[in-house]
Amino acid sequence: SMGGNFFEPTIITGVTNDMAVAREETFGPVAPLFSFKTEEEVIEYCGALLQYYRETGIYAERTAPWVERLGFEAVKHILSDAAKRKDLIEALDVATAVKRKDPWHEIVGDRDIQEKLYSIDRRELVTVGD
Repeated sequence: SMGGNFFEPTIITGVTNDMAVAREETFGPVAPLFSFKTEEEVIEYCGALLQYYRETGIYAERTAPWVERLGFEAVKHILSDAAKRKDLIEALDVATAVKRKDPWHEIVGDRDIQEKLYSIDRRELVTVGD
């Protein structure tokens, strides 16, 4: 077949943060897949990743070059630390709090605003002269 030094590409499922494959750099075609118990846990990891990218990325830098520049292992190390993840989520919450206001909430609940926005002024145009 391929010889003694060849390692088949391998996907490892059910990986958790306490496993060596999650904490240590792997040299080889190995892809660990993490499982999450809740949707909130997925959102926590995604939010922490987003905030870490916001804090360390260069303006207009795409995520793939960002990960390459920092190193996948370094990013993984930060995200696997529960305390760092918590800090990143708190920073993201502060940074995005103002943007979470629903712009339609005030309009839906206020008939006066709806009248101003959605009524058509049908006054006749009056021209002077001619």
